[in-house]
Amino acid sequence: MVELSGRSTIIGHKAKFELAGYIAFLRSCSPTAKRLGQRMIAGALEPVAYEIGLSNLDKADYLSDEHKLALRNAFEKREIEIKIDREFAHAQGMRALIGMLYRYYCSHWLVLINETNIPFITSDNPAIL
Repeated sequence: MVELSGRSTIIGHKAKFELAGYIAFLRSCSPTAKRLGQRMIAGALEPVAYEIGLSNLDKADYLSDEHKLALRNAFEKREIEIKIDREFAHAQGMRALIGMLYRYYCSHWLVLINETNIPFITSDNPAIL
């Protein structure tokens, strides 16, 4: 429960834990988090995949020189994309969930209360640090 005390807000440990869990869930397991996770993992793997692809291309004796050249050009122009399964990103988010919950719970918070009927924070990823 959130108790209001004058102009300051006091959040009990149980409420803070539940809020921290909800924020951790939004940051790691929501559809937006999965989409962002896919992009982050692909971005981290792309340079490695391109380097390995280029370094092994000359050893691929099962490809013609024409195919090797076409693949080399595609690698160099970044035309070959790294695809990450959405469920893999979800699994990574689930793995990070407990650590995120702990970090949010142990952090200092500043709670902003909007008492107008005009929203001031809108996003498809509403948990902000």
